[in-house]
Amino acid sequence: MARVPRSVVDVAHLVWGTAASQVVLLASTVVCARWFFTDAELGELSTAVAVATILATVATLRLEMALPLARTDREARDLVRVVLAGSAGVAAVVGLLVAGLELAGVHWWTAALGGAAWWVPAVVLATAAYQTLRMLQSRLGQFRHTSESGVTGAVVTGLGQVAAGMAGSGSGGLTAAYALGRAVSDLQMARRAGLRVAGRLRWWLVRRWRRFPVWVLLPAVLNALSVGAVAPLVQAWYGKEVAGQFGLAQRLLMAPAALLGQAVAGVFFARFAAMVREGRSTTSTVVTVAEALACVSLPVFVPFVVLGPDVFRLVVGDAWGTAGMVSALLSPWLLMSFVSSPLSGYATVENRLPRMLVLSLIEAGLRVPALAAGVWLGDVRWGIGLYGLAGLVITTYWSAWVLRLSGATRQVVVAVLGPSLVALALAGTLAGARSLLSWPAYVALAAVLVLAVAAVAVLRLRRLVIAA
Repeated sequence: MARVPRSVVDVAHLVWGTAASQVVLLASTVVCARWFFTDAELGELSTAVAVATILATVATLRLEMALPLARTDREARDLVRVVLAGSAGVAAVVGLLVAGLELAGVHWWTAALGGAAWWVPAVVLATAAYQTLRMLQSRLGQFRHTSESGVTGAVVTGLGQVAAGMAGSGSGGLTAAYALGRAVSDLQMARRAGLRVAGRLRWWLVRRWRRFPVWVLLPAVLNALSVGAVAPLVQAWYGKEVAGQFGLAQRLLMAPAALLGQAVAGVFFARFAAMVREGRSTTSTVVTVAEALACVSLPVFVPFVVLGPDVFRLVVGDAWGTAGMVSALLSPWLLMSFVSSPLSGYATVENRLPRMLVLSLIEAGLRVPALAAGVWLGDVRWGIGLYGLAGLVITTYWSAWVLRLSGATRQVVVAVLGPSLVALALAGTLAGARSLLSWPAYVALAAVLVLAVAAVAVLRLRRLVIAA
């Protein structure tokens, strides 16, 4: 009997853990949105978590990316302690600033975030630790433990947010539950990794791995500001209510996709690093990973392009139709991002950091004005639509660049990415013609398209499995 490849087992561990944790969070999110919280309160949560994510990225200096490349496990653990100490310092400074603003009578922070404002420092530390400890466990091959800690944290967050809703604690309770869930996951991962917090801090490791703060930090911050933590911009330009609708779409569609992509990336970043160190060819592995990701993402995102608003109204309620519109407009980008995100670590392994910086500057330069276009044109749909289009363009280019970087030919790149682009074009055309068709006819055509896309994806994935 053929032995299952280790990478497949590792990905399977992370996928089941990610899926289980997201089921819990999705269920709690639906309950909270239907019965307990307004879109403005969810907007405050989204903005608070987004701000904390950006600050956590700065706090780590992206040194967690160096963990798979560290010379020994001891050096990796020492680097983790340095990152955690620095992150704790940043969180403390943020807490003092929040308190200082309030004591000085400057209330713009709490006006924007409500009760969530006071929990931002805790989310900063918990998020920085979460990012770092996940990377440490990837280096140690503890993918099953990573999954278990993710599920535990999701249960704590989900139950905590429902309890906060029942208690009527608003966005402050939502954010506190989020921070608590992350903290529980952090403690579990640290224990599994055998990390001792006590010990001398080897700050000189920052100098050894300074290429990450120099070349990777700014792209990561720009990516967070324009992609994963874009809620502050949405709130500033379109208000708390739209930020809440946008945040719900993120939690129900964007966040699970991103976390699953991170799970795959966590496995293959370490695998790519080992292959490059050993001088082995990476072409077939990169191509196979890209094609498999495309096969998985097609049946997930194409239905939201054609039926996004209807799905959200059915599952969450009529008040959340805007969130469904957001999911429909962003799904093409999310589909391609699902492919490009796990591949991005390969460029880091190949030390193409200057070009990654340039691409990140271009990406932010495209995304932010695109999102603001809705303000100039007087319709949020234009802003969300152009924002998604900019994302689709940049992630398609990024995927093609990484494939070519690995040694894939132009024909291979087209064969891997082409079917996804064709499916998106068909779905977008059908969605655009929605007003020209009766409701039954439109649903029938949408069902045919979704089934056809799923069938093609399954056949392609089956071929990959047989080849493997």
